[in-house]
Amino acid sequence: MVANVLEVDLSKHRPEELEYPTEQVRAAGRNSFPGESEGLVKGPVLVQLVDIMDISKSKYNILRALEDDTVEADPDEEVTNTTAATTNGNAARGGRRRRIAEARADEEEGGEDAGGNASSSVASKPKATFKVVFQDKNGKLMYGLEVFKNPEFNMDLPLGSKWILNDTNLRRDVLILKGSSLTYLGGGIPEMEHGRREKLILRLKERLGIEN
Repeated sequence: MVANVLEVDLSKHRPEELEYPTEQVRAAGRNSFPGESEGLVKGPVLVQLVDIMDISKSKYNILRALEDDTVEADPDEEVTNTTAATTNGNAARGGRRRRIAEARADEEEGGEDAGGNASSSVASKPKATFKVVFQDKNGKLMYGLEVFKNPEFNMDLPLGSKWILNDTNLRRDVLILKGSSLTYLGGGIPEMEHGRREKLILRLKERLGIEN
C-alpha cells in the first residue's frame, strides 16, 4: 500500500512505498545525509523534523510557559534553576552544546557579504533562535542551527513535518540553516505528536534538575 510521504515516518518506509507530491520531492527522497561532519550538503535531501527548541529563551522560561502560560520567569528563579541544570547536566549534552556554539561562531566569523566577500561583522544578521533535529530516510539524525530567521520555525511546528535541504553547510556535525537552504513541505506524524507537550515538560524538568 502506497502512503503519503508527508504523513509517515521516512525511516520506516522504502521510497517505492511512498507517494510524493512532485518529482522534485521524489528525487530528494532518494538522497540522505553525508557521512562527513564538515562540508556542504549539496542536496536535495528530504528530511523530517523530530525535534525543535527555541534557544532564544531559557529552558526554565519555556517550562513555565508550557505549565502555566507564563512567558517571563523571575530572574532569581531562573538563575537558581540554571545552576541546577548545570549541576545535573551530563557530558553528552555539554558536548552537543559546544558543537552548536562552535558551529555558530564559525558561521558568524566566516560569513560573507552580499558580494561574496568575507565579513567579520554579523550585526545585520538576525540572531539564531531555533535548534532543530532532522532525520533522513536512513534514520540518521542531525542537529540544525537557524542562523537566518525562518518564518516557518515555531515551537508548535508539527513533528514529522517534511523539509528539503539544499546547499546546506555542515560544521562540526551541525547543519547551518539559512532561508535559501530549506524548503518546507508541511505534513506531520500523529504518533510523534501524541503526548508531545507532556514529554517536553518531563524532558525540561530532567535537564533543569527539577523533580516531578
